[in-house]
Amino acid sequence: MVLQMPSKDVVTAGGFIYLSNTLPQDDRGALAGGGDIAAQTRRVIERARDTLSASSSSLDRVAAVTVYLKSASDFAVMNDAYRAFWPKDPPTRTTIIADVGMPGALVSMSMIAVPAGAQRVVIHPAAWKASPNPYSYAIKSGDTLFLSGR
Repeated sequence: MVLQMPSKDVVTAGGFIYLSNTLPQDDRGALAGGGDIAAQTRRVIERARDTLSASSSSLDRVAAVTVYLKSASDFAVMNDAYRAFWPKDPPTRTTIIADVGMPGALVSMSMIAVPAGAQRVVIHPAAWKASPNPYSYAIKSGDTLFLSGR
């Protein structure tokens, strides 16, 4: 297996692009968004978008997201900010309440994306209701199935 690592936060392996621990940082590495969970969520996703673009992918190619949220009370506001980036066919998602590892940071995310041209199919059984939150229940890419957590 050959690993391609365009940056310390990105690994390409097995036909997928892995972004780890994307934090709400500005271009100098300082905390961006102050204490505003919506601003921090937008900054995390914008940073991921830029990293994916440099790695031959994009937000619409993301198959799975793990959100690390410092406080459960921020879930609804984070969800609204998150939704704006994936108005259709969002990735699968798991949200975990945990310390995000940077003083002042309220959110961090890890993502798995497929490169441009690779298969990304949303799986939604006809009998299931649409999720009220911005995530897909399952996404298939090749022989890999990504599932949302609880």
